[in-house]
Amino acid sequence: ESDAVKDPFREVTLFKRNFEHVTKRTYMQHYRAVTGRNPNYFLTYANGKSAARVQPGLRSNGAHRFSNYDRDPREAWAAEAAILHYTYTTFDDIKARKGRCECEKDEESLKKCFILDFDRVLYVKWDEMNEARMREFYNQRVVWRDQGLKKRL
Repeated sequence: ESDAVKDPFREVTLFKRNFEHVTKRTYMQHYRAVTGRNPNYFLTYANGKSAARVQPGLRSNGAHRFSNYDRDPREAWAAEAAILHYTYTTFDDIKARKGRCECEKDEESLKKCFILDFDRVLYVKWDEMNEARMREFYNQRVVWRDQGLKKRL
């Protein structure tokens, strides 16, 4: 992984597994490295995503579930299934947060502009750092370079 990624769909090969599918003991032994000192295990959403087979009566039931007008849906967990999130896979993704809003830097205002903790952190950091220091921050908090840790996890 690298801070020089330009096309994440071709270049990114490393993804965190959902917390439900990691070895908890190994994860906890490497907690600081896994989270990168970020507020959450995932930089963005951690509550999972849903998929459904298209069929009559199917409808969205919020952001993370489906329902069916015709019958009760059957939920199933699939350990081998994966939904890949490409969040903050390029330094440009981080740069995009810089001009996202003009809100004050107090916690209440930031929560109105940014739902996610890491988005709030990025927005504030841009006022504190120039682009070179922000790239260092990105490498420390987002990019995984430790090959040994990658293998253990």
